[in-house]
Order: sequence, then structure tokens, then C-alpha cells
Amino acid sequence: MAKKIFRLTESKLRHIIKEVIREELTSNEQEPVNLPHSSDIFNLDSIPMDILDNGYVRYHPYTLGIPYRHPLRKITEDVDYKQNIKEVKDVITSTFPISDKQFIIKEGHNGMYAAILASLVEDNVEIIEKAMNKLGYFRSNPTDERLLCDKKNRKWIDLRFEPIK
Repeated sequence: MAKKIFRLTESKLRHIIKEVIREELTSNEQEPVNLPHSSDIFNLDSIPMDILDNGYVRYHPYTLGIPYRHPLRKITEDVDYKQNIKEVKDVITSTFPISDKQFIIKEGHNGMYAAILASLVEDNVEIIEKAMNKLGYFRSNPTDERLLCDKKNRKWIDLRFEPIK
């Protein structure tokens, strides 16, 4: 049996790629995700869609350009965590595409804790955990069961962090 060679023109190849992308996008829209839109802290319906659109990206590229004296280049030790949590919020929201509405400071039974709404894209959870660990906070309660979904069927995760000491 002889092999048949197909020669595609650039325009035909572009058309095929556009069709595949369109089919993938429409198939994602047709599959509703049965996840809640809110947790005890975050309500995705009350956060503006442009903030969610800007934040639903991979965080890894934002870690590449961190300068030497940036707070994420050193490990934080012996600090007053009630004062420090506001600085941590500033560092996280200025380094990553996380808005003030996605980083909430709450007072719990062990003192102050941070609740972060992170996009569930590739390794974003690990990147936020590593950054918060360097700033002196640990992921207090793994909240994998607290997945949320926005109006565009994108998945988000509610992460909680408490001071290490």
C-alpha cells in the first residue's frame, strides 16, 4: 500500500486550527461545572468579571522577573504577624495578578489569617504556597474541597494561610 502525502496550504492549516479552537471553546461552554460560586469568604458573582479575567492566568511567569531585594527572595523570620499580614498582602497583590478582592485578611481563633482566591491553572496553587511560605505563612487547611466556579466555568480555589509561628 502506497503512502499518500497531503500538502496543506498555510490558509487551509489556519482554517483547521481555527475550527479546532472554536470546537474546544464551545465544548467547554456546553459542559457546565457543578461547583458553587461562593464560599464563606469569597463570592465570585460579586467580583467584577474584568478582575477575574485578569487573574485567570498562570502565575509562573510573574516569578521570573523578581529582583534580588524583593521580599520573595528571602525567608521571613521573627516578625509580628499581625502587622506583617498587611505587608504580605501588598507583596502578593503587587507580584501576582491577584486583586485586593482576592486577598482577604480575616481574624480567626489563632489570630490573623489570609484567604486567597487563586485561579486553578497549572501550578498556581504551588506557586502561591511557596510564596506565602517564604513570607512566613503556611497553608493551614487544605481547601481542595472549596473549589469555586465563575460565570465562565473557570475554576478557582479558596486558599487559607496562617502564620508559621
